[in-house]
Amino acid sequence: MKKEKEVGYYDPSPKKETLKQVAEKFAHGVDGVIVKTTRTPTPKEKAKELVARYDVLQTFIENFHHDHAVECAIIAVDEIQSTKGIYVNDVEYDYWEQVKQELTKQQEQ
Repeated sequence: MKKEKEVGYYDPSPKKETLKQVAEKFAHGVDGVIVKTTRTPTPKEKAKELVARYDVLQTFIENFHHDHAVECAIIAVDEIQSTKGIYVNDVEYDYWEQVKQELTKQQEQ
């Protein structure tokens, strides 16, 4: 007995993306570009990357602005730094401090 192929149909209604789908699409580096490198990003690059990850929230939260994305990134860095001695060593702590300085520069602009 031969199986019949299932026939799909075209659904013209636009599909809404979930927050996770949008975040995955745009949070893979600055400007949505996936960069595969073996080097550690500079503090300035990392700061831009973190802000870009939070900027995606503007799509979903009405009064969420770029300044809020920078604040969220600073909070994330503070949380990373609070693990000093547990997960973060002195070199890593200094790196995150430099990232935080870059974020603070963005905040002041």
